[in-house]
Amino acid sequence: MKNPVMQSKLQFPRSGKKMIPRSRLLDQTCHFSDKKITCVVAPAGYGKTTFAMQFAKRASIPCMWYHLDRTDNDPVQFYQYLTAGLEKVIPGADLESPVMDDEEISPENRREFLLNSAVCELEKKSSDGLLLVFDDFHLISEPEILRFLERLITCLPPFVHAVLACRYLPDINLLRLRASGLVQEVGQRDLAFSRQEINALFDMNDISPASGGAMERLRNTMDGWPLGLAVLKFYRNFGDLKEEAVSEKSQKELFHYFLNDLMNDLPGELRSFLIRTSVLEELTPKACDFLLDSGHSAGFLSRLEQINLFMTASGGGGELSFRLHPLFREFLLTQLSDGKSSAYERAGRFYESRDFFEQAIPCYFSAGLDGLAAKCIEKSALFLLSQGKVSTVEHWMRHLGEKGFPDTPGLILARGALFSYKGNFVAAEPWIDRAMKLYCGGKNPAAMYWLTIHKARILRYRSSFQESLNLLDSLSMDSKEIPFEYRMEAAGEIIYSLWLSGNVVRAIETAERAIAEAKSHGKESGARTVNRLLAYMAVLYYNQGEYTNALLYYQSALKANGWNYDALEFHSVNLFAAWIERERGDPEKAISMMKESVGRKKRLGFTEDLHLLYYNMSLASHDLHDELAARLYMDLALQSFRDSGGSLEHYTEMMEAIRYTIFSDSFMDFDTAEKMLDSCVQKLTRKKDSLLLYSSFHFAVAYLRIGRREKAKSYLELPLKMSRQTGLKQFVALLSGLMANILISEGEEAAALPFASVSIRYSAAEQYVQTYLTFPEMRPCLRLAIENEIEPDFCHRLILRLGPQAEPQLIELLKSPKEPIRLKAAEWLIQQGGPVSLLEILFYDSSEAVREKAFAFLRSGAIPDHLRRPMYVRCMGPFEAFSAEDWERPLKWRTAKAKELFSYLIHWKGRPVPTERILGDLWPDASPEKGRDLFHTNLTYIKSILKRCGLEDSLNKTQPGYWLDPSRIVCDSWLLESGELLYCRGKSNGLYLEDVYSDWPAEKRSGLEARFSDPV
Repeated sequence: MKNPVMQSKLQFPRSGKKMIPRSRLLDQTCHFSDKKITCVVAPAGYGKTTFAMQFAKRASIPCMWYHLDRTDNDPVQFYQYLTAGLEKVIPGADLESPVMDDEEISPENRREFLLNSAVCELEKKSSDGLLLVFDDFHLISEPEILRFLERLITCLPPFVHAVLACRYLPDINLLRLRASGLVQEVGQRDLAFSRQEINALFDMNDISPASGGAMERLRNTMDGWPLGLAVLKFYRNFGDLKEEAVSEKSQKELFHYFLNDLMNDLPGELRSFLIRTSVLEELTPKACDFLLDSGHSAGFLSRLEQINLFMTASGGGGELSFRLHPLFREFLLTQLSDGKSSAYERAGRFYESRDFFEQAIPCYFSAGLDGLAAKCIEKSALFLLSQGKVSTVEHWMRHLGEKGFPDTPGLILARGALFSYKGNFVAAEPWIDRAMKLYCGGKNPAAMYWLTIHKARILRYRSSFQESLNLLDSLSMDSKEIPFEYRMEAAGEIIYSLWLSGNVVRAIETAERAIAEAKSHGKESGARTVNRLLAYMAVLYYNQGEYTNALLYYQSALKANGWNYDALEFHSVNLFAAWIERERGDPEKAISMMKESVGRKKRLGFTEDLHLLYYNMSLASHDLHDELAARLYMDLALQSFRDSGGSLEHYTEMMEAIRYTIFSDSFMDFDTAEKMLDSCVQKLTRKKDSLLLYSSFHFAVAYLRIGRREKAKSYLELPLKMSRQTGLKQFVALLSGLMANILISEGEEAAALPFASVSIRYSAAEQYVQTYLTFPEMRPCLRLAIENEIEPDFCHRLILRLGPQAEPQLIELLKSPKEPIRLKAAEWLIQQGGPVSLLEILFYDSSEAVREKAFAFLRSGAIPDHLRRPMYVRCMGPFEAFSAEDWERPLKWRTAKAKELFSYLIHWKGRPVPTERILGDLWPDASPEKGRDLFHTNLTYIKSILKRCGLEDSLNKTQPGYWLDPSRIVCDSWLLESGELLYCRGKSNGLYLEDVYSDWPAEKRSGLEARFSDPV
């Protein structure tokens, strides 16, 4: 079954023999080279279509004419007709390629092609100019179409011009174009006939004005209304026209008044023909002959065209057709009384005989023949739904429901199909179950086949993957009784269930076989199936962790589907493309893509996977440290899962557990968190499905964060084994990285190295970046990889992306016994501009080459103001002090006691120390007099050093004692205590003041050692 195109909707109207030229208005508007759009907006009967015809003829350039009606609010139909219209007028347009042929691909798949490819074709092949006329544009109310046209008009090349003819302008935003002066507007006042044009109309039709005040009142009441004035050319009784006949009448009332007289003047056979055929939107000889059971309609239409009776003729290409003016048709329908129902029935039968079901069904409804409409719905619903015409079918089903029409087996099937295609499986299931009972027994094998597919889909949605596969295994993939489309839909469902059960390799093999069969099937439906299977392949390779292949298939699927993102929403391919952007380090772009995907899914009614989008938006928000948004999106994920009828208890518990243990600013109490995690782990471990893999990383992180390292290690074993068996590289990389972290924390670096190597190698191959940026639990394996020179380029890029977050790993590398590794770590620290890390290098590294890297950076003056001080002091390890003017050499002290006294004052960090305490701590064995002499002598030496460093005012004496001003000195132990210095997070480079053998530093030495001894 194909979607037929009524060519009359795309034919340029033919002008009548007598038409008032609108020269005045055309002179004002036809110089439109600096405009993008002309809006012709006026009430009915003001000659909008006539003016647009004259406008197009005056422009003398090719014109695409699209006569819109209410059925064009279906986006699929709109894109279908717009594509056909563009193909007619763009010379050599590359729109009829095998991918875009209307026999091969759903018209739904053309939207982005029209916006991107068609604009390119316009730029290349319409340089001489082109008009795009949308007649009766006010009949369009579908937001998707209006938004599309906004974008299309904005993107039109300079030599392409759009014309919108409408009674009122729908909700289309032209503010920016208006502000840029790109819109010209023709309104009711412009279209109203001037007195000269009224006289021309009367002269052209030999009308003599009536005497008295009747004609003047007629002129005033019509107020330049072209249609109302045009009716006068048929009126021959002006001599008898009385003033009271036209007084107090509205324009429309006057129009009907004159039409009534006009119809009485027509020959009886023409009058009857017009009234009886007014049920048709398009008057063609064949349609009228069928309706009237006559063979003379062509002659009647020709006679009516000669007298130019409110009919617009569409010519060129195919059968001639006519449209009645809406007000004239409205009048004629009021004249059709007793025969209206039978006329609509005959019209419906005509459309049905030509498979124009979308025209036939409204006719049957108008005739009150819901039974015939229902039969047409039964014939066409599955096909129309597969083409994406969900809103059209939904409107029909709602109409039947409101009329209380009884459900037949075919309608039950159609209702189940409607809900299933919308992803509302809770509503779909009872209808599908009822239909399966009615169709069982082999009466309609194709219907039963389709129902089995969708029943399996419901089971798959509930994560009963094996039950779904068992049901699908009962279907024959080779039966000639079953339509090819159904067999390919079954293949798609098998692929989905295999993937979700963790068997991605078999799913890919199944998809490849299905693609081969679809290609060999031929162009009728094979290409459309290939396009859908390309989308499946993109999803499968994403889940395989092969992002490069996934993106290749994603681009192929988009191209094959006419660059239409909507066409991929049913398979959630856009979600996975967004997630690749997230994994490769761009969570902001991922969130933006997923927000657009949410909007498309809601608009299209594909709500099945909304919870997955919200769940992944939550993860991406967590990447950006936006915990409020992360929790909000996780709440939305849970709610949408429940709203769609999700009954998977452990799936809901999984999201709850992740929300409370990963995405919370603070944990619930650890015992409650542990119980929640344990419950989910037990259920997921029993199921052993893909949810176990998807949740395993976050659950292991959660266990680590609540201090349950052994549980994390034990839990990782099964999903790690499953991911290796199924070849899911992404999960192998992530879970191996966590296992490496656990082993490193246990001091088992040799055992951790193979896990770290696998994690880094897989991550480098497919650019898994974001997890390292978000989760510090992944970073210890990065240090091992750098130290063992595994994927150095990837590690370097990752270090640069991590920025300051990489410092803990780089500080650890500064302690490596390998000088080249320390040199590389120093270089990366310096590239990041980490000034505190420079102090680490200068204070603690034993390599001259490594220290020289830091010296060079300091000499460049790059150290920031808050760390620019006259003196730098090292207390961790042997005590040393450096002048900012000479970092290469530590300051030399006159005596060892002067050095110890200075370290003592540094130790107290600006707090006054009484002289007696200083003497007791530094000279405990000397007499008071001797001690004071030694103290003042060494104090003099310290003052000399401070003066050389520009710190002569830093040593102070107050009533309590002596103290050293810390504001102009940088000291490593001070930075360490404040958390600015990351040294000592693991192996120590030295104890606090380790070359001071007195007792006074012992307490602080022990405290620092205990505080920083555990790397976790």
